[in-house]
Amino acid sequence: MNKIKFSIIFLFYISISLSQNFNSNFWQGISVSTSDNLNALNLNPAGLGVKRANQLGFAIKEIDTNINENKYYISLTRRYRCGFAIENFYKEQYSMSVGYGFSPYNNIYLGFKYNKETDYSIGFLVRPHNGFSIGYTKFNNKNNDYEYHRAGIAIRPFAFLKNNMYKHDDKFIKYSNLTVGYDNSRDILNKTNLEQYFISFSLTKGIEFSLFTVEDFTLNENDNPTLKDRYYGINLSFNFDNKGISITNHPANSFYNINKSGTGIAYFDYSQNLYSIDKTGKQNEAKYIKLELDGLFIEEKPTLSPFDFIIDINPLPFANKSQVGQQLKEWIDYIDKITKDTDIHGIIIDLGNVQAGIAKKKEMHDALMRFKNAGKKIIVYSESFISNTDYYLVSMADEIYAHHMAEIDLKGINMEMMFIRGLLDTISIIPEVIRISPYKTAGDLLLNNAMSDEMRENYTELADNLYNTIIKDIAIAKGITQSEVIMMIDQGPYLSTSRAIDKKIITGVMFPDQFEKYTKSLNDKKIKIIDSEDYNLLEDFVYDWAPSDKSKIAIIYAVGGIISGKSNPGPSGSSLMGDETISKAIKRAREDNDIKAIVFRIDSGGGSALASDMMWNEIRNTTTTDTENIKPFIVSMSDVAASGGYYIACEADSILANEATITGSIGVIYSYRNKFR
Repeated sequence: MNKIKFSIIFLFYISISLSQNFNSNFWQGISVSTSDNLNALNLNPAGLGVKRANQLGFAIKEIDTNINENKYYISLTRRYRCGFAIENFYKEQYSMSVGYGFSPYNNIYLGFKYNKETDYSIGFLVRPHNGFSIGYTKFNNKNNDYEYHRAGIAIRPFAFLKNNMYKHDDKFIKYSNLTVGYDNSRDILNKTNLEQYFISFSLTKGIEFSLFTVEDFTLNENDNPTLKDRYYGINLSFNFDNKGISITNHPANSFYNINKSGTGIAYFDYSQNLYSIDKTGKQNEAKYIKLELDGLFIEEKPTLSPFDFIIDINPLPFANKSQVGQQLKEWIDYIDKITKDTDIHGIIIDLGNVQAGIAKKKEMHDALMRFKNAGKKIIVYSESFISNTDYYLVSMADEIYAHHMAEIDLKGINMEMMFIRGLLDTISIIPEVIRISPYKTAGDLLLNNAMSDEMRENYTELADNLYNTIIKDIAIAKGITQSEVIMMIDQGPYLSTSRAIDKKIITGVMFPDQFEKYTKSLNDKKIKIIDSEDYNLLEDFVYDWAPSDKSKIAIIYAVGGIISGKSNPGPSGSSLMGDETISKAIKRAREDNDIKAIVFRIDSGGGSALASDMMWNEIRNTTTTDTENIKPFIVSMSDVAASGGYYIACEADSILANEATITGSIGVIYSYRNKFR
């Protein structure tokens, strides 16, 4: 914090000493070919399409209004990871600009910006190579006082070297330490042409310095240029973890559409470490990730509408973040990532209600076990109820704390069945169910008043398998015998935290504020607690202009009840798996030469036999029939891959199931009508 305060004072001083004129675009950018952060909104809105986390910036500067009265320009700029950006600013009057950028194809970006009172712009950005970037922006103002086109090119020379000096490992964030470029801007209406040359380099990690010169030309009727003036400018920025300060000295000219301006300062929050001056932290300081473990976990990435930024900006009743699932693979990849990070020493988990099947929770449990086996510490806190399988999920934790009135519902596995045959008899309805075997018991709730022998056999075997998996995993996680785990479960549930402490189910009880103080006292108070979102968003920042192409493996998610037609993805995942959607995805992946293999992730209890057969055939084309496009096809099963969910896996080269996966049970059952007496 002292470094930040010092830098603010230092930058304010140099802004007074050096700056006479600078643009409202503080956000580390001087070219339409390099603008892909907060600067993108005003310089090249296509840069909003470059993958970024949420970013926020605040700026204030003194301006000359040309009426001998100094006023202030104040702006608040924010961009969202979806590509939407908004700037609220005051310059003699309040105004607002909005912009949006997207990528229609790899390393190609398009975008637009609009301001009702002043102007609009459209932009284009292409990065065919990691060391080469081209940008273009067309600007028009509302009153048609100007229309100018600006194009730029930038080169990173080190990216063309082949000695791997531009690569990075897990401990070092990759960044370009040298960029050179050229911009040209031509005002069609006012017959002016400006050229800019610039160079940008990093003095050290976290400090970036740019120099640029602008040549102002006047064009005659034949568009022949006459040099009118030459200007010089600088850009200096400091980055501290995910925050930074930037100062820019821009010359007054139409290239940036600015008049003479006074001093100013800008602050930005990139929500991810950009170059990180203090990356390693203090000596002997322990670093813990604070992780909220709660909510719905799904196989697919949650699918939102094209206006998903509404949820990011201001959740509405019909756009509730709590209804948005979290992808299981993304969460596991995150845990594995911090497991490999030698700078991370532990996790502090805020445990809520994890909505997932036992197979999903086992995969999460195994990921946390890998973290613990790497010699790292896990501390858990729950404000209220800890469910049976949630306790299993975090059973390897070194310390588990809860509110003193919390309940720990550790009790093993139980299954309850509902039968409605008695209800149907009272209203004179006879159910008719066709099934291939008495072990196909899905229709038993209609046919019977109690469990059949076959149904009891089915569910007893299933419950025993899940129970044995939980017993084994908790024993390994806690370093105790399976007999001791069985005793713990047999004595549950634990409605009293004092009894849970006595039986070593949990470590202790605390109020939330006490737990927070406790975590800050760890390692003799030499601890840095990092919010999981801040750490995770590092992945949302693409440091390369054009990441190198790698062999690709397609992952196709087959989730929900099987139907003919299209799937219905949404914020909570798919509840229906349409054969048209899945077959099309398989065919596209098969015929894509860049894809070398296909992973088919199934989480389905089955459904339509016809739709299942359509998908089965497309998989057979991939593994056998389409001889020009045969490639490896691997099935990975989640919580359930039963009936049609197993049938569609049968043509795969390999089938992998979790210990807790419910699978198999191919057969036919059909309830086709009800008959009145």
